[in-house]
Amino acid sequence: MTQLEIPMPLVELSASMKFKTREDILEAFDGDIHHYFHRWWKRGDSVAAYLNVGFGSRDFGRLVAMSFGSPDAQIETTLPPDKMPDTGLISAAWAYLLVGAVS
Repeated sequence: MTQLEIPMPLVELSASMKFKTREDILEAFDGDIHHYFHRWWKRGDSVAAYLNVGFGSRDFGRLVAMSFGSPDAQIETTLPPDKMPDTGLISAAWAYLLVGAVS
């Protein structure tokens, strides 16, 4: 499975911002990776966006996306957890908080 990421300054995105539509998710991530989102949505999965809010983390402000909702997804639960689960795909998963999820 591929984990998608893009650095984004907190000036543009804060943990209080919530993604509510597919367009919100697509706007926040580089167009080169949109095909992953479309593939996830086509198979019935949803996309969760997590923001690194760990002030001591070298990845502070980094935004990542993960699929959820099916056995083929990175997160197999039907609802994404508020904190990124430890999937082994990213270090310091504890520092990432959910900022939105879109079906």
